[in-house]
Amino acid sequence: MWKHDASNRNVYFSKDRYQITLHALKKNEFGDGVEYAKNILSGKHGFMCQYDKALNFDTIWSSVFDITNHRIYRAEGNPLKAKYIEDKRLQMR
Repeated sequence: MWKHDASNRNVYFSKDRYQITLHALKKNEFGDGVEYAKNILSGKHGFMCQYDKALNFDTIWSSVFDITNHRIYRAEGNPLKAKYIEDKRLQMR
């Protein structure tokens, strides 16, 4: 599969995205953790999935797991543009 990897071993700014997430979480300025996670993944705290179109690369989905309430939220597509909806396919019985 290496011949299909157009990244040149660049994992698309994963270190930058990690630092942005860490900084946002350290602020600890949130009441609703699920909404805060959605906001982080949507890029409201800095670069997350807003790739340059010239890279021909984009996020195809994003998920947030609310383990306290047993809920899953999914954005089909880049979370900057796609809304998170509750995914009820894996509900606990």
